Amino acid sequence: MTKTVTVNITDQDPPYPLSQPNLTGATGALQQVSLSWNAVTRADYYRIFWKKDATNNYDGFDVNDNNTYDGVISVGNVTSYVHAGLSSGNPYHYTIVAGKVGYEHAETARSNSRQASSVTDFTTETLGTDNDADLVVYYDFDSGGSGYLANKSPNTGGAYNLTAVGSEIVVAGSRFTGNTAAYFDAAEGYAFANDVNDSNITELSNTGNFTIAVWIYPDQDMSNFSSIMSTGDQAGKNAGAFQISQISSSPNPNKIGMYAQNTDIKLEGPTILDNTWYHVVFTKEQNGVDNGTGTFYVNGVQADNETNFKTGFLKLKIGINRVSQNNWKGYIDEFKIYKRALDSTDVCDLFKNDGPLNDGATCP
Repeated sequence: MTKTVTVNITDQDPPYPLSQPNLTGATGALQQVSLSWNAVTRADYYRIFWKKDATNNYDGFDVNDNNTYDGVISVGNVTSYVHAGLSSGNPYHYTIVAGKVGYEHAETARSNSRQASSVTDFTTETLGTDNDADLVVYYDFDSGGSGYLANKSPNTGGAYNLTAVGSEIVVAGSRFTGNTAAYFDAAEGYAFANDVNDSNITELSNTGNFTIAVWIYPDQDMSNFSSIMSTGDQAGKNAGAFQISQISSSPNPNKIGMYAQNTDIKLEGPTILDNTWYHVVFTKEQNGVDNGTGTFYVNGVQADNETNFKTGFLKLKIGINRVSQNNWKGYIDEFKIYKRALDSTDVCDLFKNDGPLNDGATCP
């Protein structure tokens, strides 16, 4: 659904009067809503305060009290935004705040007719740059520039771009930041890069060391083995092609796990919830004895590991499993491959500082 939000600002001195938008519901198929508002001539930026609340007419926004809203999104000088990653069927409420750089008290939230006590030059929220020398593949799924399927690694940009299959990958604004994420709706849409393999990137071989890191936001109604990513097709299963997938039928209990060598070896993560962001990491590290050790992390915490974990990286597929079935349904963001095995400190740092949450969370 699309809901038009009108923001009015007068030529009088601050505080400026703004209207309070109210939106009740999200589009179930995509878990997102579209917001738009009239341009404010004197505004330099806008901030969107949002609250998920069962109250039909929520009127508790206070820009000075983060207990009155669930999130705030800085969008710069634009007049529309797609708020994605929402829970289908739940009311969401919004207040749009306009501001002007250099004007004290330039922000006003109409919901409680009070003026902010101070003003900050808020700019568009962006993710920090990952300058790790071993970052070989990076899909941020941001639109614009060279495209949302482009490899944005500063080390290998221009190579290893994804190709979309089908038309069921939707790019929309991430719930937590101003960047975007890719939504896969389990209708046979996925993306692949045949050249992301252990021939072109030797560290991805079974005798190499590598890391896969990704943020996920699972939707409901996925089948068993619906996969975030995989590294081969039906013919490559016995060559060690693996996948990160949901390993229990929806709705509960859901888990995410890593499989290798068909289903002979698996690493299991904890039970997860729908409509929630998780950071998932798999590392492969040689131990000098067998096929190496595979370790699985969820939200910065080690969930499982196994020695003699054979892997085969024949290609990269995102949003579908090894046998080209069981598509992922939900958001995928900040997909990265490093050509070394990150240690637990590195993994925790990624969880705390990288990706959609980006809120200073700590590893338990």
